[in-house]
Amino acid sequence: MRISGIPSTLATAIGVLMLSVVIGVGVAVASSPSSLSARLGGAAAPLNSPTASPSPATTSSPSAVKPGKLGSNPTLLIQRSARGLVAGGGSVTMLSLDGGRTWTPAALPAGAVGIAYDAADPKHAIAAGNTVSVTGDGGATWTPPKTAPPGPGPYQPVMISPNDGSIWFFVRHGNLLRTRDAGVSWKEIPAAKPLGTATMIAGGTPDQFFLASDAQVLSLDNQTAQLSDAGSLPGGAKALGMALAAGNPRSLLARASDGKSYLLKSDGWHPSGSSLAGPVAAAPNGIMWVGDGGAKLGQPGNVEASFDGGKTWTAGTGLPADQSVDALAAEIDTGRIFAYCFGGDLYTSGDGGKTWGFLSSSLRSQ
Repeated sequence: MRISGIPSTLATAIGVLMLSVVIGVGVAVASSPSSLSARLGGAAAPLNSPTASPSPATTSSPSAVKPGKLGSNPTLLIQRSARGLVAGGGSVTMLSLDGGRTWTPAALPAGAVGIAYDAADPKHAIAAGNTVSVTGDGGATWTPPKTAPPGPGPYQPVMISPNDGSIWFFVRHGNLLRTRDAGVSWKEIPAAKPLGTATMIAGGTPDQFFLASDAQVLSLDNQTAQLSDAGSLPGGAKALGMALAAGNPRSLLARASDGKSYLLKSDGWHPSGSSLAGPVAAAPNGIMWVGDGGAKLGQPGNVEASFDGGKTWTAGTGLPADQSVDALAAEIDTGRIFAYCFGGDLYTSGDGGKTWGFLSSSLRSQ
């Protein structure tokens, strides 16, 4: 290369320097969030934005050879305020504050056998056994409620309302126990049949909840503190998990013990139409998901999604080839969905479950 009026050796050096600057600027621009966003067709999200969704990793883990840390009946809970996740199974409860990439064990108070986390506050949780405790600092300290609940125990922590962190639910001696003021006062809500191990989700209004215990599916009007029969699943099947699909009309999606999933509509329960019968999840925009479940290794994982109220279901792609999908959870604000797989791997989808990407193997057994 020669620039007029400059010796060739000097011109060559200047040319190399100019080329390096051009390449450096190009790399910097191409690597910037705004440039990356433009290439993906969306606006760049601030790095600390609470609604920024984690991107799946580009590589997967080696084949899973044993169950993950959560065992055969895992659960996932989204903590929407901090992009956090709570994962539970058996006696194990794990926390993630970075979108599922890394996990730490939950800190339970002495004597506690169960814990329920606040979906709106990652540091707020209730724990129970023969007594009840509450933490507001992520488990660093635990204190009893201001007023002792009706005794004696044991107490089973069921849920903190996602709409109001001062509303807590427990099961005690077959009845539902509730406080609406963070443990200042308590009310025991009787059930027609004694409650066993229970699962609970929020309904379509702040004072509506759904409760499943064995073969019972109940609705709760929290204002009147009344439990009502929401209709038994066909054949007396037990509800193993529930999710509320918003939209018009609202539908309750349930995983059943008979190997099927069902939708509750205005005229009762109906088969969901999905070919799968594992964990269920739903989003406010009406999307519903059902995983394959089964706690299996050596077979492909599968999740089906419905975008039309259960009329049609479509299987996603990109899930692991060697482990079933045994827990699902969806972010309310972003619509991103997470799948915990039996071998301990976590996958995520940002397009409603059409395509999935590997996120983390941090929940694998060592």
